[in-house]
Amino acid sequence: MRPGAAPFDPLTGAWYVYSGQSDQSYKRLARTVDLTAATSGELRFWTSYDIETEWDFLFVEAHEVGTDAWTTLPDANGHTTTETGESCASGWVSQLHPFLAHYQGADCSPTGTTGSWNAATGPSGGWVEWSVDLSAYAGKQVELSITYASDWASQGLGVFLDDVRVLANGAPVAETSFEADLGGWTVAGPAPGSDPNSGDWSRTQTAFQEGGIVVTPDTVYLGFGLEGLAPAARDDLVHKSLDHLLG
Repeated sequence: MRPGAAPFDPLTGAWYVYSGQSDQSYKRLARTVDLTAATSGELRFWTSYDIETEWDFLFVEAHEVGTDAWTTLPDANGHTTTETGESCASGWVSQLHPFLAHYQGADCSPTGTTGSWNAATGPSGGWVEWSVDLSAYAGKQVELSITYASDWASQGLGVFLDDVRVLANGAPVAETSFEADLGGWTVAGPAPGSDPNSGDWSRTQTAFQEGGIVVTPDTVYLGFGLEGLAPAARDDLVHKSLDHLLG
């Protein structure tokens, strides 16, 4: 059994933020954090994602307000790597998202003009917590963005976010589970140089229903035994399965 909520349901409450699905997108959920009186800072959030492996990525961007010194920040819980994947090798920096040159070199090394590359790709396997150290920005104001960038074609289900907190000196200064609104975060649109997004982050309730059945044109695969169903439900499932298979 997986711990916690179902992977595509809100982790807590009835609302979360969902990236949606759209190709050639650069989706930013952003806010400015004041750490001028702090000696340490941290961004913590829970996320569940199904991302096209090695082609689309989830990452946290940061820069000191008033500068162009953008970088991406690693997750201390190990969900990010420095691998730039297949999309970089295929030219997405020059063709789709030139802003990524801040983080990725022309040779697809994980170092760009102002920062370094740290990102996640593939499936998370359910809800996982990220912890991002902001201590490099202690004494400053920092703009943060939780970002989902996609390539030319093909999509996973996308990225789901819940229970986002910003801490200064170990104490929460901002936190939200998106039950009433975006909790101080904003949908910032794409980075400079990328085309407008055809869809973007949105606050929503359950966006995708997970089921225990996989259906193909000639197969109905059940992830459970029929003996666990009530007779009426079992008869209905068998009837619908035969209708699907026999036409």
